[in-house]
Amino acid sequence: MNTQEIIIEGMSCGHCVAAVERALSKVEGIHVDEVSIGKAVVKTDDGLATTEKIERAIQAAGFRMVSLLLAAFAILAFVGCTESSSGPAPLKAQLRTINVASDAPAVDVRLDGTLTNASVSYGKSSGYTSVVAGSKTLTVLNAGATTALITAGAAFEEGKSYSVFVFGPAATITASFQNDDILTSAKARVRFVHAVPDLSTSIDVHTLSAANPPILSKIESRGVSAYTALDAGSISFVVTANGSSTPLITYEPIALNANTSYTVVLMGTMNPGDAAPMVARMYTDTDSGSASVDLVEHFDKGKVAAVHAVSDAPAVDVSVDGTKVITGLAYPNSSPYQLLDPGERTVSVSAGAVPVASTKIAVEVGKAYSVFAIGTVAGGLESLKLTDETVPNSAQALVRFINASPASAPVDLITNIGASAYEIPGMQNIPYKGISVSPSSGKNFLLLPAGTYTMKVRLHSTGSILVESPDLVFEANKIYTLWVGGKMGSTPISLNMIKHN
Repeated sequence: MNTQEIIIEGMSCGHCVAAVERALSKVEGIHVDEVSIGKAVVKTDDGLATTEKIERAIQAAGFRMVSLLLAAFAILAFVGCTESSSGPAPLKAQLRTINVASDAPAVDVRLDGTLTNASVSYGKSSGYTSVVAGSKTLTVLNAGATTALITAGAAFEEGKSYSVFVFGPAATITASFQNDDILTSAKARVRFVHAVPDLSTSIDVHTLSAANPPILSKIESRGVSAYTALDAGSISFVVTANGSSTPLITYEPIALNANTSYTVVLMGTMNPGDAAPMVARMYTDTDSGSASVDLVEHFDKGKVAAVHAVSDAPAVDVSVDGTKVITGLAYPNSSPYQLLDPGERTVSVSAGAVPVASTKIAVEVGKAYSVFAIGTVAGGLESLKLTDETVPNSAQALVRFINASPASAPVDLITNIGASAYEIPGMQNIPYKGISVSPSSGKNFLLLPAGTYTMKVRLHSTGSILVESPDLVFEANKIYTLWVGGKMGSTPISLNMIKHN
């Protein structure tokens, strides 16, 4: 065995260190001695651990190998070991936690009392953490708490990967400890998890059509299926009740890669108006274990949501082709999406029996639309119809900004980077009824790195701040609209957020 020092570019924090350690530990013929920011020290078997394999592992973790040096000082240190040394490094496995309890708080997972996966919130994966192999006592707790919600035995084998799925509802929280069984294969490997508490029936999963035989059968509520192998490429999944050929939900095709394992979790609730509506989130089990993307639902219809942006108007009702579909929508709220057959549809807004605004929409299959009721009662009301984005970005948030405040002066949307104001490109000098436009893509929705922001609406002409909204959370895989409403000099200006998925 040779000891080598790897110089690595792009690392900046403890998460980077953990990602590199996980990636290198999977390379055959490598034992990881130490990883720090910008550097790793490893022992390698030259017959197995080639420079190419090491570089590929570091690239897969998201970083770049600058150089690979023979660490003579480290060799001398190991040659000088005596019987008083601590002996061989312990055998390692890895564990991640995925919280799929939509009504529960963030959780901690401890092994033999040691915090292993910390503060994992709903819909999130902790990513894999290296653990010592052997039999352990696994406990699940509310984040920061000391009283265990669940206590169970768990056995870890060297080189194996495991997941703990935490299921709701919170009143009867349970967990499932699973061997991820990540095998190298020329095919993609997929398993499904049923974590929808108000879908009590067991489910089957098909590809392409519900008429095809299921690839996974009878996945019970709070159940985790085995993996199944699929040819790499673009695959569409269809979920049905067990034994049924009627789709409960159909998803748009998504690309699956060879030599990669995936876990698709159906979670949230069937109620589209719930705070956590049902979503199919696909986690990549290979590499760090934290990456995910939401499957996009396939519709044979279009869908329309309504937004009440008239600050001096009472609650309104919304009708489609004369049929009332939404009642009592108050400022500044937005409705859930309503599924509509394709074709030209008339969307009308009324306050009681008094018409407020009406517009026609050419609804297309698979498209989503938002209709804003805007203006003032005294000055006149109108509608603003917009086409929404439906395909999220797996790495960043998609955000659109709209000026729905009936004032003549254009506004900017800014945030802070450090102590300085940052003018978000494409969200500057937006007039009334104006919409952001990405300077790079030309689309209304812009990419925004996931994180927590303080957003400010600024009067473009003078630079004065009209409203400030701190602690707005933007997640990767999510689609948002920010809109400013209210009247300057009358109803206070407000910045409002719509979460589309």
